[in-house]
Amino acid sequence: MKSNIFAAALLGAATLIACENSTSEATSEETPQTMETYKKGYQLYTIREEMVSDSAIEAALHATKEMGYVQVESFGYMQGTFFGQSPAQFKKTIDSASLSSPSGHYMPMQLAMNEVGPLDTSTIAGILDAAEALNQKWVIIPWMSDAWRTAEGYAHLANYLKTLSSACQERGMIAAWHNHEFEFQPLEDGTVTITWEMASEANVTGFVISFTNATGEAETRSLENAAARTYEETSLDLSEGAVYLIEVWTVDENQFFGPRSAVDSLVVL
Repeated sequence: MKSNIFAAALLGAATLIACENSTSEATSEETPQTMETYKKGYQLYTIREEMVSDSAIEAALHATKEMGYVQVESFGYMQGTFFGQSPAQFKKTIDSASLSSPSGHYMPMQLAMNEVGPLDTSTIAGILDAAEALNQKWVIIPWMSDAWRTAEGYAHLANYLKTLSSACQERGMIAAWHNHEFEFQPLEDGTVTITWEMASEANVTGFVISFTNATGEAETRSLENAAARTYEETSLDLSEGAVYLIEVWTVDENQFFGPRSAVDSLVVL
């Protein structure tokens, strides 16, 4: 039997979001429904071969605009610069092509190494300064090497993301993890670790974690601990092909369910 570990709801301010219920009465005149329009953008990592000099970067960004894109996701921040440009200079380069950058990939270099341990959080302030210089809202950790893809590695990543999330919240930003296929690969011990962060702890007395399988049957687990941010599940059916949707709900003193996390998924391959 294959087992799987997946860290669900890792991220901070976006993880537990209150749902607002409208109290307004329906009117006889219905407002036409329109589809939300999203701005067209892509990751600059897609054209990483072009990011080699100031003139090449500027030309690539102008070509990006000419293709109809209006946003880009940055990468390559290292030792205080983006490809040799200061954050302020890189912002001017992006602006010169009439583009914006709402999000960026920022790589803690320990995640690229083979030695696994607590991640250095001392560089977070500098990362957020760079993101702010680009007027970014989303700060995304993009990848980890094979050595980190263990229960220990995921635990260190979760701790780092919690610290990053708290720092982001103080600046009105959001921390995120860019997932890949390897997060869904089986580990040995069969434990599913769910980790979450909260934007507010008001009126919270505990949590309910729900696991809904492919047939719609749900299993729930209760935590009567308002300070809990991690839960380890060991009794799910993790046979090959199993699929679960995972949600974390807050509970108040009256046992009412409050805000819930975004739905995350667990797939046993």
